[in-house]
Amino acid sequence: MTQQNYTPTSYLEYGTTYYWRVVPYNDFGGAIDCPVWSFTTKADPTIYSFPYTQDFEGAFNPTGWTDHAGGLVDPIVLGTDGSSLWEQDDWLNIAATEKAARINIFGTVTGYFISPIFNIANDNYVVEFDLALLKYNQPPTGTPPALTGVDDRFAVLVSDGFSWSTANIIREWNNSGSADVYNNISVNGTHVTISLAGLTGRKRIALFAGSTISNADNDLMVNNFTVKEMLQTPVINITQDQVLNQINLSWTAVPNAVIYRIYRSETPNGTFELIGTSDGTGFQTTPTTSKAFFKVIASSVR
Repeated sequence: MTQQNYTPTSYLEYGTTYYWRVVPYNDFGGAIDCPVWSFTTKADPTIYSFPYTQDFEGAFNPTGWTDHAGGLVDPIVLGTDGSSLWEQDDWLNIAATEKAARINIFGTVTGYFISPIFNIANDNYVVEFDLALLKYNQPPTGTPPALTGVDDRFAVLVSDGFSWSTANIIREWNNSGSADVYNNISVNGTHVTISLAGLTGRKRIALFAGSTISNADNDLMVNNFTVKEMLQTPVINITQDQVLNQINLSWTAVPNAVIYRIYRSETPNGTFELIGTSDGTGFQTTPTTSKAFFKVIASSVR
């Protein structure tokens, strides 16, 4: 090479010592006894143990999280860490309760709140969080959020954390045609689950919220942010003990499950109520209706 600089063609590994030297060449060959330099990259910050949960209590920003100003338009250019308006606040604007991450959407606001690095090992991982939209500084029972923010947006992006683009959006809430309508976000909070299938490897997750026009003055809140591996769905076998008047549920053990939660509903599309848990692969219950539907959810967390 003839230039006086070099850029590696791939990212370096964390926690690794690299050695390098510069050897000048001319018509007589390479120089000898050129000094060798070295450097060690920072320790691996990647999170490998799951589930990972951040409830935004304690110090803010939480360990590994960064926040940046920046728009949701290519090329995405992030401001310095700490340059956005994401901050800690009372969940649902109810004082003396649990905390949450909050950004006030008013005027020209573009804020990214970016997670630590996660090692997404397979296609079974999901990200979950609670999401709420409220009028600025108002609880759910107070003044409702203004619905004039036709330009307001919230999006979830996933990338390697070194570069970001709108192609990294995996779900978006807006008021201009998205499947998830921004103005319909509940004041009481709604639980969001997003699959990370197809996004394996070291990844960071960004929460973006923004507004380009001064109109609505609302608080957007995120709480109970979780990244975890979803386990297989147990296949249930149902039998009835006519003598004891009992319903017996059984299923095959799910790898990595430590507990099973059993739910029942009177209709297949109705609300399923938790009726019990099991450490094993069976559960017995007494019929209370003429017809019932059951589901069993395996969990790696008690």
